[in-house]
Amino acid sequence: MLNKKIQNKNDLRDEINLILNNHSLKNSLIESQLIISYSAKKLNYFDVKFDEIDIQEIKRFRRKT
Repeated sequence: MLNKKIQNKNDLRDEINLILNNHSLKNSLIESQLIISYSAKKLNYFDVKFDEIDIQEIKRFRRKT
């Protein structure tokens, strides 16, 4: 997961979305936004700035699934 160089939050969202899609989640796009919001400790994906995202938190979440 997240092997390529991520440049912005939309790239990150798309990468997470692909992973979730591979697990047949119906709302993978929304779920990917929620994961990013959670990692940045924000209520809304649109309020998240790329530098606020805790990539390590996302990687830890991936290991748990």
